[in-house]
Amino acid sequence: MTGRIEDPDLLRGIRPFLADIACPGALHAGFVRSPVAHGRVVSIDAEAALARPGVVAVHDAESLPLPPFRLFGDLPDGLNHLPLDPLVRHVGAPIAVVLGSSPEAVADAIDLIDVEIEGLRPIPTPDLDAPPLYPAQANNLVHRIDDSDRSDPLGGIETETIVELSIRNQRIASAPIECDGILATPETDGRLDVWCTSQGVQSMRNQLAQLLGLDVDRMRVRSAAVGGGFGGRASAIPEFVVVIALARELGRPIRWVQDRYENLTGMAQGRGYESMMRVGLDANLAMTGLDVDLVADAGSSAHVAGLLMVSVRRQATGLYRVPALRWSGSCVLSTTTPVGAYRGAGQPEANHARERLLDATARRVGVDPIEFRRHNLATADEFPLPTLGGVTYDRADPHAALDMALDRVGLDHWRTEQAGRRSRADHVEIGIGIANYAQSSGRGTPVDAAQVEVRADGSVVISCASPTHGQGHLTTWAGLVADRLGIDPNRVVLIDADTDAMARGQSTGGSRSSQV
Repeated sequence: MTGRIEDPDLLRGIRPFLADIACPGALHAGFVRSPVAHGRVVSIDAEAALARPGVVAVHDAESLPLPPFRLFGDLPDGLNHLPLDPLVRHVGAPIAVVLGSSPEAVADAIDLIDVEIEGLRPIPTPDLDAPPLYPAQANNLVHRIDDSDRSDPLGGIETETIVELSIRNQRIASAPIECDGILATPETDGRLDVWCTSQGVQSMRNQLAQLLGLDVDRMRVRSAAVGGGFGGRASAIPEFVVVIALARELGRPIRWVQDRYENLTGMAQGRGYESMMRVGLDANLAMTGLDVDLVADAGSSAHVAGLLMVSVRRQATGLYRVPALRWSGSCVLSTTTPVGAYRGAGQPEANHARERLLDATARRVGVDPIEFRRHNLATADEFPLPTLGGVTYDRADPHAALDMALDRVGLDHWRTEQAGRRSRADHVEIGIGIANYAQSSGRGTPVDAAQVEVRADGSVVISCASPTHGQGHLTTWAGLVADRLGIDPNRVVLIDADTDAMARGQSTGGSRSSQV
């Protein structure tokens, strides 16, 4: 495959982000956000803000009635919330929106709005015994996978040693280059032209249309340079619904670009897992079973965090021989930023916890952590390898991969260096870590959409539903097509992130695009 520079305009800093898209006459939106983690809005006084020059309107849930916000149908029905909800469940939750002629006018107006909130008990960590955050729910459970009725996998007579470890995989913020944003323009024929930050314009269009009760054929959704997705941009957000509703109501284009504070308190975060793990060993230090009890922090809403526990369970045993597994997980609400997908979406959490447990176990029994892993890794002749987490690996050679990694990193050199520094009490020490994992990719709907057009001048245009935001799609797609057609890949043009160019398709995520 001939090499090429991926998206040179982005590298040169001249590819437009959403804030750069020209739209004369567009109003600017900004959101009044809750300063408390949990409370009920008593009153909003916007009189001083409305008197400011350049301020057009201020709306809350009462003056802008919108349908409840809901993304995932296989989570409890009672977890719906309003896009501008007077019952706030995390710091930064949007409670009102300001429209103005400039971002500066909107920011000044937000500072003048007086909001009275009746404070309610915050729930900073997942707690099933806390009062429910959603009145229609009996508790704060979002989703549960329950193997607790299975017998103890470490209860067999062959188990001689049991090692237990509590492991925390902390919250992570996505922090893309450009924060979330949307530009919604109602057109004269009744269609909506929407630019927004997204990992998949077709799925975003479908979600927004459903939330607003619109026909998908009456919406065009595009993405500019989104500055990274990471999983946090796979779904619609309440602010998008508010901006589109106001653009339709006023018949004017409206733009909202999130600032960094809003991003860190509003964009779906990742991880947030607490695992209690137990592993059993026989007299030969072979694993006899694995017992996992996990609690996932959902944050303030039923985002995708609960559904990601399926991925965590699938990866529980990895490529090791584990003859027995008991795995239970609970995804529980808290008064914190919502938790969604992030970089591997459940798999890194499982791999991190398992490998930490194996390190602790190796220390407990006094065995080199690499040799302990090697002793329990499946061998090439054991594949296809069905695992108790529900994955069947078709073929692999974990031992060869481990040996190659150790050789490439120069393990013997670094262990000698490590020992030398310890012997002379060097204040700069070296730590050597090891982990084995298999990354599942290409999951989800196993189809996507693309078309190739050969123009009269011999150039080629690829229209692809899977949008790029840093993954190198242009290099990959151009190389594939150029190899097949026997042309210079620099004569290939990519059009993506536009529902008018490709009406159906999936989002970019799960390391799936190249395979599909």
